[in-house]
Amino acid sequence: MQRMTLTIASVLALAVLIGGCALFAPDSATISQPSADGGTADFDVFVSLGNSLTAGYQSGALYESTQGYGFASLLAQAMGVPLELPLIADPGIYDAALGLGHLSVVFDEEGDASLVPIPWPGGTMPDFLNATLPGPYHNLGVPGALTVDLLQAFDAASSAAGDNAYFDIILRNAAIDWTQLGGPAADLTAVEQAILLQPTFMSLWIGNNEILGAATEGSGTPLVDAGTFEILYVDNLLALLTANLPDTKMVLANIPSVTSAPFFTTVPWFVIDPDQNPVDGDPETDGIQFIGLIAEDGGPDFQLEAGDLVLLKLLSYDEGPDAPNGVPDLEEGMGIPDAVLIGLLMAQGYSEEDAIALLPVAFPLHNTLIPGSLTLSAAELAELTQATADFNAVIEGAGTTFDFPVVDNNAIMADIAANGYDYNEHHYTAEFVSGGIFSLDGIHPSNIGNAILAEEFIAVINDFYGANLVNPGVPHVPARALPIGKIDSMPASFPNLP
Repeated sequence: MQRMTLTIASVLALAVLIGGCALFAPDSATISQPSADGGTADFDVFVSLGNSLTAGYQSGALYESTQGYGFASLLAQAMGVPLELPLIADPGIYDAALGLGHLSVVFDEEGDASLVPIPWPGGTMPDFLNATLPGPYHNLGVPGALTVDLLQAFDAASSAAGDNAYFDIILRNAAIDWTQLGGPAADLTAVEQAILLQPTFMSLWIGNNEILGAATEGSGTPLVDAGTFEILYVDNLLALLTANLPDTKMVLANIPSVTSAPFFTTVPWFVIDPDQNPVDGDPETDGIQFIGLIAEDGGPDFQLEAGDLVLLKLLSYDEGPDAPNGVPDLEEGMGIPDAVLIGLLMAQGYSEEDAIALLPVAFPLHNTLIPGSLTLSAAELAELTQATADFNAVIEGAGTTFDFPVVDNNAIMADIAANGYDYNEHHYTAEFVSGGIFSLDGIHPSNIGNAILAEEFIAVINDFYGANLVNPGVPHVPARALPIGKIDSMPASFPNLP
């Protein structure tokens, strides 16, 4: 995947071509599917366990318009069975304190674009549209969930984060006494609710947040080590499910590398001298002088180097001495070496002496290091890469032990990041905003991305169980691009990710 190359000008006004924003909200349509043959599997009752990637979370929120296009919903359509969802009315919940819903691209009259959360209509919390369902939801993907949460969390307070409100929304333990429906206790965890449904087939995709939760905070240390993950995933979660559901077939999925998501690969580690022409490609061969941003995690002279990653939220970061002032710190010079900023001012006609004198006024955060929470050094990335490999070995081993197939999402997403993906006669990529595969938070798949995931899940299920599932896909997605614009405004902050 090519990275965006930032000149100083593009640092101050991030330019991203908008080539298919309609991919994030296609028209709905009735889908007619052939009768599904499960082969050696039975699809009569399908339940999906996981986190935000399972829930259908997109662009920083869970909301009705996209929940039905999550990969689990598409699998259920292919199976010809219902998948009850914890539907949240648009625009969902991006920031409850500020009354904001999911991220959206908004164009001005000149065709330039801003990435902003949608305000709640009337400032009122969105409705929970399926809250009175007399039984557990079939999609028990809880945004933000860790593996331990599926086993232990009953509500927001008992989640690992201590305040994950999605557990209240999805588990509904405060509203329903599950003993009245045959449950073993009044309050049930996600895995216990899954068992209560007595599914004949399940999908399980969990463990991502143990890696991503660290990565999105600029840390190379996963939230749990591989040994602990194995105990939770194999000895507790799968052991509990298979003991209580001995005849239930499952499909497991492994964990993609963080380098597959544009949240980690959009912002480069360097800037270019203002008198040089920006180019895309390999800094080692282009003949252009790439100057590393200055950061706490940098190497010599605090400068970042090839192999270091800068997180997408740097583009909206406003935590300087005068924060909050509504201006991202990057635009005020944070992370950009003084020599580059002086060169920029000189290119505008100032003498070197005047440029040096003007520097504190034009760029008040000049010579300020990018915090470590906004970067991943090459060493930190290496730690996360090893942890991902270790977690995936646990998942692969579990598939062998319990005789369940494993979808290699790590390889799939790495290939997409490198080469894009041809789907429905169109080519999509992992580029932020314009590529079409990821939603606007840079981590969660768009509708197209979920359709691609569903296609891969279906291929594995069909091969392992001898089924004949056909991907229903995403109907009526416009192939044409919207008017070209640029992202020159980012949200004040990104939501809690993942």
